[in-house]
Amino acid sequence: MRQRKLQSLYTGYLKNSEPTFKAIFEKNFSHSDFPLMEWDEDKEIKTLTYPEAKRRIKSFAYQLENIIQSKDQYVGLNLDNSPQWVIAFWAILMSGNKPYLINQRHPSQLTMSILDTLNVQYCVEVSPNKFHRKSITIADVFEDFDDNHIFHFANEIALSTSGTTLEEKICLYSGKEILAQLNNTNELLNISSEPKRMYHKTIKLLAFLPLYHIFGLIALYFWFTYFGYTLVLLKDYSPESILTTARKHEVTHIFAVPLLWHKIEENIKREVSSRGKEVEEKFYKGIKKINKIENFSLRLGKFIARHALKEVRNSLFGDSVQFCISGGSYIRKSTLELMSGIGYPLYNGYGTSEIGITSVELDKRPKYRLLGSIGKPFKSIEYKLIDGSLNVKGSSTCHSL
Repeated sequence: MRQRKLQSLYTGYLKNSEPTFKAIFEKNFSHSDFPLMEWDEDKEIKTLTYPEAKRRIKSFAYQLENIIQSKDQYVGLNLDNSPQWVIAFWAILMSGNKPYLINQRHPSQLTMSILDTLNVQYCVEVSPNKFHRKSITIADVFEDFDDNHIFHFANEIALSTSGTTLEEKICLYSGKEILAQLNNTNELLNISSEPKRMYHKTIKLLAFLPLYHIFGLIALYFWFTYFGYTLVLLKDYSPESILTTARKHEVTHIFAVPLLWHKIEENIKREVSSRGKEVEEKFYKGIKKINKIENFSLRLGKFIARHALKEVRNSLFGDSVQFCISGGSYIRKSTLELMSGIGYPLYNGYGTSEIGITSVELDKRPKYRLLGSIGKPFKSIEYKLIDGSLNVKGSSTCHSL
């Protein structure tokens, strides 16, 4: 199994990159025969390697050029997390067009309104949609293409906000703005060694977050596949599937919204409470003690958690998880304390569709990390409080139509 350090890869992969999606693509898919994605299928672990994905992307881009026969159009990407999503995302850009990442949780009427605003004529998807657009079905079998064919990349993507207000909000990101997001990883890695911790000499990220959402797109996809690591796909989002997949694939990194972490806390509290008051008191005393120890030695605290709370860990994600991030909304302090005490270091971050991922609290010591802080803004970002509101500006935020 490979062993590659994130920090050592930074200089060659980011510092001299052109601010374009084409440059990002070439670096992203320059890795050797490593798995880009893996998933369960018919009780077997299937994989898609970076070279195979690159071949399929070029083949599909060639098909898109023949189908659309124009450039600089927005093309709807109507897929959930899958190998097809990655193939279609890059193929649309490679064909000279701009992907609009359709949020599959939006009401149909909101999606249709956004498609109208962007003048979307085509949608790439598994099966024909209800949005009254020309459907391009992406299949597992791709036609051959001329390997010498020259592609002319587009340099912009579009996505929408999570839609909690049901208002039409479209965010555009150029290659320059995405590269600025990627350059923030250098600061992240300099501040903390935690994001680059491996298990069995590799990093695997649980693909819990949808890739059409800013959190999933930046922190899950771009931050780590740029360095050649692996996304582990879920069969579904049931609690059993999430936990079983994490253990089976030995997932190392889990990024999720507070809802997941709150549910885990509630399930643990329910189970511990059912064991009786004496067991319950002993459990929470142990959690507090481990967090105190981690203020002086993170390694010792994790060691104690791994052995003293083995039963709890085995019922959750197992021993492979090294680094976790929560983001998207408020997370309870009790949740941070519990996850940390079990030995799953959980860090709190901040970002929105409009500004990307702007900060993460990376202090290893629980006495600071468990306060719920979102951390200091990355170098590409400036925070300013004005009349109680957080104002954000920087080179990595989106631009509008």
